[in-house]
Amino acid sequence: MQVDLGALPKIWSAAIKAAEEAKAPFSKTAEICQTFFTGSMDAMWNDSFRSRFLGGLPAPQFRLTLNKTFELTSIVGPSLMWADAGRYASMYSALDIDPSVPLALRGIDLQSPEAAPMAQQFLMEQAQTRAINDATCKIMERYLNYSQREQPGGGLKAQSRLAILDALIKGRGVIKIDTYKPHGANYELTGGFRINVDDLFIDPNCKQGDLSGCKWVAIKHCDPHWEVERRFNWPRNSLKGKGASVASRMGAEVSKMNKAPRNVNDLTVWYEIFSLCGVGTRFNGSGAQEWHQAFEDEVGDEAYLCVCPGVNELLNLRNDEASTIELSQLKARMDWPIPYYRDGRWPVCLLDFWDNPQTCWPIATVSAGLGQLTIMNLILCSIAEKAYRDSLDKIAISNVLDSDTVSKILSLRHEVISLNPSAGEAIDQFISSVKRQPLNMDVWRMVEIMSASFDKAVGLTDLMYGLNPGGKVTRTAADANIKGEAVAVRPEFMASRVEEWQSDIANVERIAAGYSVEGPTLKPLLGPFGSELWTELITKADPDVYFREMTIMIEAGSTRRPNKAREAQNMQQMSAFMLPVAQWYAGTTGNTEPLNSLIRAIGKSIDQDTSSWEYPPVQQQQQGPSEEEIAAMQEDREMAKAKQMAAIGKLQLNNAEKAHKMMVEGIGVAPEQLDGFNPAPDEDMEEDTGFYE
Repeated sequence: MQVDLGALPKIWSAAIKAAEEAKAPFSKTAEICQTFFTGSMDAMWNDSFRSRFLGGLPAPQFRLTLNKTFELTSIVGPSLMWADAGRYASMYSALDIDPSVPLALRGIDLQSPEAAPMAQQFLMEQAQTRAINDATCKIMERYLNYSQREQPGGGLKAQSRLAILDALIKGRGVIKIDTYKPHGANYELTGGFRINVDDLFIDPNCKQGDLSGCKWVAIKHCDPHWEVERRFNWPRNSLKGKGASVASRMGAEVSKMNKAPRNVNDLTVWYEIFSLCGVGTRFNGSGAQEWHQAFEDEVGDEAYLCVCPGVNELLNLRNDEASTIELSQLKARMDWPIPYYRDGRWPVCLLDFWDNPQTCWPIATVSAGLGQLTIMNLILCSIAEKAYRDSLDKIAISNVLDSDTVSKILSLRHEVISLNPSAGEAIDQFISSVKRQPLNMDVWRMVEIMSASFDKAVGLTDLMYGLNPGGKVTRTAADANIKGEAVAVRPEFMASRVEEWQSDIANVERIAAGYSVEGPTLKPLLGPFGSELWTELITKADPDVYFREMTIMIEAGSTRRPNKAREAQNMQQMSAFMLPVAQWYAGTTGNTEPLNSLIRAIGKSIDQDTSSWEYPPVQQQQQGPSEEEIAAMQEDREMAKAKQMAAIGKLQLNNAEKAHKMMVEGIGVAPEQLDGFNPAPDEDMEEDTGFYE
């Protein structure tokens, strides 16, 4: 059965056109702001700009354009883009619960014999879950910190800088999370890549900047036709000359060098659409109603479509393929490449500094000062023209003078000019200078007022340049602190938006990595055992682990340029009371790691290598006995002494008995002679006391 899905590209092209119209106010402002960023000296006065944005205002003789947008980005931008973001993974793990609670809920007596083994098993399961969650987070955290540096194009840091510039100039920066294959490799990694906000189209019915309630998003691409053909497995040259093609500079230069006709059909414009409202058959007039129910049953709400203007087929599902494909395969064929929707996310992460409650498109920072900027350009061009004209000497010459005399006067050469003697008049009657009107200083005051108004609107105050407002000197520390806090309010807020945006990027990439990256690919990064853990804990695990149960956080301030002077001052203040404590701890326990960590932190704050200053672990001498041990030893000594006294008493008694017996038997020994007699002790006595050993 022949299937014709040509109506779907048409309906989606119409939807993208409607989105472009809804985006028009934002696009118009963005183009003006971009002109004041990268435009030429006379960009504001070219015919196209004047007719579109200035109502056909006549162009002055001197055409100047103040690129104040560049000034804004050069002052505020460096505080927003600096280092790679530190990514930290954590798991939404279960609470640590006392095992007596579930036992009691199950009606088990805590004093019964089976309670103890069950409680022990419950604790072991909790510990095992914590260990698994910790291992899962560690390997994901290590990969995400690696991937942002590994991706092509300078890493995520470089891509983020471009997107931040878009946000500062046009109002919105866009990073798309996608997979890619390293050059010459057959495996996939993930990364975040900047998308020009001009190429992003959003459901025109969406009114929220965070895309909540949005039903579809489209991204415009412009690639060589052969890349598009390879991507979607189309026949060679089948897309050549199709779509809204434009001439590539390289192709034009090569054609020029070879003296061949210029090829204007080497680039093809196409759109990829991420839909949460089906494949498009729900739109009125889609023309594919006979396939509506099949798409509804098999594909559902989440659909991925790629269309090319002028091509009446879907790029990712040609008509001949749709005629032979099984209905059960439609979902896999038309599902999102990575199902971000399972976590309520989109493949793009948006950086907006100033939201517009009326639309999903934000407000550009420079747009608040475009009126003042336009007036300044008008006035400065007029001043330049007047200054140039006033710099010329204006001379009135009588027509009585001959042409040769006039030409010599106009040549401004220092020569002797001969006048016609027949005139018979003084020279001042033939030549006079025209007086110039002085420039009204109110014009300069107007420029100053407009400049100050523009600076306040966009946040370029004197304090941003390290200057005091009005040239007043700061005389107190309190005054300096108040000014510092006031000037930091706007940049701090913008920096917090950047950090939230980086967290969003990391969380979307976490989903892409769990869905697309295979364990063996990460063996050089994680090692053999770590790559096996990735396979077991992420690849083979329930996708909800990396879709919903895991979250990635960005360390506060990790994406911003550090203030080295303030950091060094803070470390100096902290070390005053931290160093003695760290030294005492190292001397008491022998653990020098806290002391070494503090030394490294101090060295980092002043850009100093402190590896040679760190201390090795201290081997502690054997410590004396504790109080309990001393008391036990004292008790043992007293007991031994008591046994010794008892043995001595028993010995004296035995001596007395033996002396008495000898007297009785009449051996002739007087009792006083027996005082120093010490017979050998009994064996049992020696064994008990040990006194004669």
